This record gives sequence, structure tokens and C-alpha cells, in this order.
Amino acid sequence: MIKKEKSICFFGIYNSNYSRNQVLKTGLQAHGWTIIDCRVDPKEHSGFKKYWQLFSLFKNYKNRVDIIFVAYPAQSVLWLAKVLGFKKYIVVDAFTSLYDSNVYDRRLYSAFSWCGIRDYLLDKLTWCLADLALVDTKQHLEFWQKTFGVKKNTMVVYLGSKIDERLPIDRLSKADTFLVHFHGHYIPLQGIEYIVGAAQILASEKDIKFRLIGSGQEYKKIQMMARQLKNIEFMPELDFADLVGKIKEADLVLGIFGNTPKTKRVIPNKVFEGLALGKPILTADTPAIRELLIDSINVILCQSANSKSLAEEILRLKKDLPLRESIGREAKILYDEELSPKKLTAELANFLERQYYV
Repeated sequence: MIKKEKSICFFGIYNSNYSRNQVLKTGLQAHGWTIIDCRVDPKEHSGFKKYWQLFSLFKNYKNRVDIIFVAYPAQSVLWLAKVLGFKKYIVVDAFTSLYDSNVYDRRLYSAFSWCGIRDYLLDKLTWCLADLALVDTKQHLEFWQKTFGVKKNTMVVYLGSKIDERLPIDRLSKADTFLVHFHGHYIPLQGIEYIVGAAQILASEKDIKFRLIGSGQEYKKIQMMARQLKNIEFMPELDFADLVGKIKEADLVLGIFGNTPKTKRVIPNKVFEGLALGKPILTADTPAIRELLIDSINVILCQSANSKSLAEEILRLKKDLPLRESIGREAKILYDEELSPKKLTAELANFLERQYYV
């Protein structure tokens, strides 16, 4: 018999609108869990203030929950969840390693700098203190286990998308312009320079247009690279509803193409969003992508960090409407059958329920 309501406290400084957090919450709710938010906005409560605010908020929920879920980004607040939730079951969404992202992907500082050592220790502490750690791909799980120590209780929960899976897929355009879509935060793993390289190779194909949405670390560099090209349109970041509209307009959705180690370990949001909308997706051939997707069945793969390979596949897909339609159709089937929030969180929900009854 259940001793109290089946509740999980989502704890931390997370963005409630971020896709990863929404998918986990929506999925768990679909399995009958009540989500209690214990969240502080770090922009409003910076530094030590955020810890005091979390302490004050958690006092109201402490007796209602047996499970604390430290949501992404977790590293700076998991220790507090452990202290406040003494004897409670702590789940962490490890998701993104600070050490990997800042040192090896974005290359903001070296591994042996003070910041690099700090990030390593925060990741290590997060990995060790949680009772259960979630990651987003099998490749990421292997990275965490090798880098921060073997952990017994871990689980892979793929990203998914907060796009409503009930949305119908749109017919692909047969218009004169073939629109190639990309959106992202211009970080190295995305390899946007190779998209620009492909656009340069395809500059003579007057009916192929590229649309790049977003901003970030490498935005100025990419704009400089593309300054002579007439077939690329740059757009600023959009709210999610408008972004979905732009994806739906596209004939082809691009994934990631970088050559950093992290590129090989992730399946980015943009791929799941394309799947959810039944769009043909073209992305780099990586071990993480092959965990879920099959080349020429529900995705088209090209070589990483290779503009020529990317351009060749874009041109092939532009000329082959039946292939694009088939890829998009199979993408939507895969998403609906295996990648909705409820499906992605089924193993997690069942595992936590077993913990709850113990």
C-alpha cells in the first residue's frame, strides 16, 4: 500500500522550459507521478543566495517526498540536495559534464587550470553522491564511467522532445526552393563551419537555400566565414513555438557535424525535434547517433567534419523526393513508437516505483 502521494521533488536551479527538463517531468507525470518544483532562478538569486532560497523552499516539501530529482544543471546544487534530503533517494540528471563541455568541447580553459580542476571535482562529486545518475546516451554513460569512476546505479534516458507527438507531419515542399534548416547555439560540437563549407560548395545550386537560426560562442566566426555567400540566411534565436514553425517549413533538417570528442557522444535536441515533426534529418555518422537511428531508413548520415560529404548528401536528398518522404515518415514512426516522453521515462518510472515501495 502506498504510504503517501507518489511524488518527486524536482530540485535545483533548472530552466523549467528547457526541453530535457520538460520531457522528464512530462514523462513521469504520464506514469502517475506528482511533480513538486523546488526551483530557484539563479539570475534572481545569485551566489550563496540561491542555496538559502532552496533551503527555505525545501522545508515546505520535505515531508511530502521520498525522492529528490536534481535537474540539469545539477553540479552546483546536488550537494545541498544530499544534505537537505538526508535519507531520501537522490536522482541526478548528469546529462552534461561541465569538465567535458568547457575543457574539451568549448576549449574555454585547460584541464589543469583552476577552472578545469573545479569542473572535474564538481562532476566527480555529482557522480558519486547521487543514488541514481541519468545520462542521455550510452556513449555518455561510458564517458562518465571512465572519467569519474564506475557507478552501479545509472540509466540512459534519451533526450526526446517537448514537441507534441500528436502533431501531424507536413507534406514536404515541392516548391522551387529547397530549404535546408539548422538551429543551435554555435558551439564547436555542432560543426557549423562545415555547414558553411557545404553552402559554399553548393553556391551554384540556385534553388538550395540554407537557414541558420541561433547565436552563441562561434557566431561571429561563422558570419565572417559566410560573408560572401548569398545562399545562407541568418536568423536570431526564436521562442520555441516560432522555432517549430521554422522547422516545419524546412525540406531538410541538419544535425551536428563537428570533430570534438563530445560530438560522438550526443544526440542533440535538434535531431529529436526533426524526428518529432517527421522531417528528413541529415547529421554526422557517430556512435551516439547509431544507438537510435539507421542510415537511409530514418536518417541520412554523412562524414563528420567534412563539408564535401555534407554537400553531396544535401544534393542527393534535394534530387530524391521519395527518399526524403520515406526518411521523414520512418522518423515520425520511430518517434511515436519509442521516443515520446512517456516511452522514454518508462524504465525510470518503474525503477523509482520499486524504490518507493521498499
